[in-house]
Amino acid sequence: FEEEDILNLFEELFTSIVETIKPELRVIKPFPRLAYAEAMECYGTDKPDLRFGLEIRDLSDIVAQSDFSIFRSAIAEGGKVKGICAPGCAAYTRRQLDELNKLVQERGAKGLVTMSLGTSAGSLNNLTAGMVRSVAAKFLTLEQIKQMAERLGAGMGDLLLIIADKPELANAVLGELRCEMGHRLKLAEPNLFAFAFIVGFPLLQWNEETGYWETMHHPFTMPRDEDILLLDTAPGRAHGKHYDMVCNGCEVAGGSIRIYTAE
Repeated sequence: FEEEDILNLFEELFTSIVETIKPELRVIKPFPRLAYAEAMECYGTDKPDLRFGLEIRDLSDIVAQSDFSIFRSAIAEGGKVKGICAPGCAAYTRRQLDELNKLVQERGAKGLVTMSLGTSAGSLNNLTAGMVRSVAAKFLTLEQIKQMAERLGAGMGDLLLIIADKPELANAVLGELRCEMGHRLKLAEPNLFAFAFIVGFPLLQWNEETGYWETMHHPFTMPRDEDILLLDTAPGRAHGKHYDMVCNGCEVAGGSIRIYTAE
């Protein structure tokens, strides 16, 4: 059996279980396959809830030459400027925005940059500088603001939530903020099961405390055939034959191809 054969078997099994036991629930088919790197970049977690969007997007290229020091310094230090869109939340009060800022700081981020795009729905073509409510607004051109909004899929009446920090931290914190906003806005359909397979996990991860490479799954996971030579030259780039199945933000199953040859 190849990996794809096992994944197809999982999909048939779990679809059958749900449809038999809970026929009122809807299952999205086929189950999407997401690379681990894609899941972390777009959702900030390897257990994404795919019942709603609010995907994380990289804004670094848009704001790299801006006059906003928070963005420029983060990028200069090797960080990223990333964000999500909270639809219909442009009218959030200062207290509500402060709550979101506290949330991201409690999770390790330096802070949250918010940007309200007007107060009513409409085309971004109608956006003027006076409609934008943000501490960053006066340091950005209107064109940069529109580009950021378009990148995040935002429109008039929406709220941009932006973090400038180390890439892994920005992804992780925005992933939690994404789930928080999805919950607040009731974006997840309660009768939907959104399964997905996460594939392409790194075989190893670096432990800063011990100064050693450690297995990400377990030491018996087979490396991908094309990555075996990387174990001697660039172990962090090697991927394992390991997969997880997730549903609505939870890991529900997983497996791997074990090392079965002495070579």
